[in-house]
Amino acid sequence: MLITETAVLFYGCADVFSNWYGCQFKYDGHSFKNSEQALMYAKASLFKCSYSISKTLKTPDPYKVKKIGRAVSNFAYRDWE
Repeated sequence: MLITETAVLFYGCADVFSNWYGCQFKYDGHSFKNSEQALMYAKASLFKCSYSISKTLKTPDPYKVKKIGRAVSNFAYRDWE
């Protein structure tokens, strides 16, 4: 974590407020190892990409799951935003 005069920046697995921080929880009937995994699951679900949904649920590594999320089929930035 990096604290500046105007912001608190957090990233990586060690920062508790990061999407990559390890924390087990359930969402939408599935278990997740970090919020990045849940976020990419939600993204794949929104765009009805069954391949990415399946891969995301099997991939707890936040770095790998972020790559899966970038490849979601039918992605529309306006809808995601």
